[in-house]
Amino acid sequence: MKRSFAVMIVLAGAAVLIPAPAHAVDILVNGNFESMPVGTGWTQVSNPTYPPITNETPGLPPQSGVYVAWMGGITDDTNMIYQDVAVPVGTTQLTFSGYAWVTTQELGVIVYDTCTLQLLTTANGPLETLRTWTNANTNTSWTAFSIPASGTYAGTTIRVRIRAINDASYVTNFLFDTCALEATVPVGVSPSSPAFSQLRPAGPNPTRAGSHWRLDLAASSSVSAGIYDMSGRLVHRLAEQSFPAGSHDLGWDGTDADGRFVASGVYLCVASADGHRFQQRIAVIR
Repeated sequence: MKRSFAVMIVLAGAAVLIPAPAHAVDILVNGNFESMPVGTGWTQVSNPTYPPITNETPGLPPQSGVYVAWMGGITDDTNMIYQDVAVPVGTTQLTFSGYAWVTTQELGVIVYDTCTLQLLTTANGPLETLRTWTNANTNTSWTAFSIPASGTYAGTTIRVRIRAINDASYVTNFLFDTCALEATVPVGVSPSSPAFSQLRPAGPNPTRAGSHWRLDLAASSSVSAGIYDMSGRLVHRLAEQSFPAGSHDLGWDGTDADGRFVASGVYLCVASADGHRFQQRIAVIR
């Protein structure tokens, strides 16, 4: 079984004699897990039969909507979901909040199964662990939590990861729902404009029927994006238009320009924007 978890990050103004006016904004994509296609914004790493983001829960109603993140729930298994987030320039505090529900088949207070909420670099370098749930601290209903980060990470891109590890005996389910990652920034700072432009890795990858990339633009720009095979041939055009500053979804349904599903192999998502050229690989498995 698995559990779902809710996350919210709130940034507070620095301690000064006269605090500057500030406002909080949620910078997490699809924190309630309801956006379609399922898992939008998140990369899921799990047993393919049991993806963490699901509407099939272990007899526990969602905190909101119909989908949750159900982590754990399988013996001798590790699964995770993660999302790369651009923290706005000027951020003074991050706070991760949401709802969690933990159930277990384990007995006693010895820790066997764990689930951690972490902030990492995009190369999975550790930044900080915000919280760890275990089989020893279960609850009987959705329980709200709010965890301020010790770092602010202003103007950088960080990875938010929830990872569950179950041992080989009984299972523990870690459920999360209605999550938000809020950043408090000074009034006048645009929370929607990333510090720099980039193309985020695809999810899912590998894929059987398409995938999604997130294109962050530091400024409005003309965007040309497409799927190419490894010989450099354009397979499918994704975009040829102007986009405002902010984050944009580039979705591909796994077909070529004629609407036919492409063959198995490695392909490139290539985007030109803001005077830069970005590319990410994706594997297609038929």
